[in-house]
Amino acid sequence: MDQRKIVSLIVDDEANSRENISILLGQFCPTVIIAGMAANIAEAEKLIATKQPDLVFLDIQLGSETVFTLLTKLGKVDFEIIFITAHDHYALKAFEFMAVDYLLKPIEIPHLIKAVNNAADRIANKSLHLSIEQMMMHVKNFNRGQHKVA
Repeated sequence: MDQRKIVSLIVDDEANSRENISILLGQFCPTVIIAGMAANIAEAEKLIATKQPDLVFLDIQLGSETVFTLLTKLGKVDFEIIFITAHDHYALKAFEFMAVDYLLKPIEIPHLIKAVNNAADRIANKSLHLSIEQMMMHVKNFNRGQHKVA
């Protein structure tokens, strides 16, 4: 079975953390394609707008700000989120944004794989739901056209 590639971004203010996440994903989550990396909220906002990712790996503390500033600014979040952070006290806040998972650093590989698989399931379900909606719209339009001919 050919698995769909998951277009992803990594947002973390520490370069070594971004690199570590990228390496782990490359080794253990082959369906994940890293489309870009950001070190701060401004970079992340631009990348999200241009790359339109399926999944974003977010560190919570970005310098003096938290990523919640970015998520609030975006308004509608139409991508899945996996938080990867050293701060466990933000977990409840993270799930307010419908996070797939909340992984603590250092990342445990089985937890990363499970989180990515859960994100992939959500992405696939979202895609299926959109396909069904589009099909229903085509049927409605077809039926409208049939009534005009008769």
